Amino acid sequence: MQNFKLNESDILSNQDWTFPTNIAYGPGRLKEIGTICNNLNIKNPLIVTDKGSPKLPFIINLKSYLTSSNVKSDLFFDISPNPREDEVSNGCKKFKDGNHDSIIAIGGGSAMDGGKLICLTANNNIPLRDFEFELTPPKISKDNPFPKIITIPTTAGTGGRNRNYSNGYIFKRRDEILYVASRC
Repeated sequence: MQNFKLNESDILSNQDWTFPTNIAYGPGRLKEIGTICNNLNIKNPLIVTDKGSPKLPFIINLKSYLTSSNVKSDLFFDISPNPREDEVSNGCKKFKDGNHDSIIAIGGGSAMDGGKLICLTANNNIPLRDFEFELTPPKISKDNPFPKIITIPTTAGTGGRNRNYSNGYIFKRRDEILYVASRC
């Protein structure tokens, strides 16, 4: 068997994939976020990240790139690992109060899950617990579509940015985890 030789320049070059979702990969691609938002008609996204990230350079850069592209934004960072139902509700309130039109989830798995769960519940009055994986999914009116969501992973983990479910914590029992089919 021949040895496989990896060309490092191929790994680090920009690449775009479109199945099952659009993925832009490569160093420096965050600089394109303003153009991506403008192309998707996103004018006022809510940036969702975890509690440890708001002052990190990638958040500062993201906000700067959005501002330079005339894209207004706000930041929500009250997200724990396995986001809690109350945190998601607070994120939905911030989404509605700020008249946001989309979500940009940036960070690790907590930010991805939090952003997807806020996206799931932001435009309807259905409690998060009603989306538990083992329940019959609630009907969502076509008059209340999901906001657009962009996920920007900053970690190399399980691939949560591409999966169609999220983890969240419900306070019914102390050990109960909610697995939500997010459909975002």
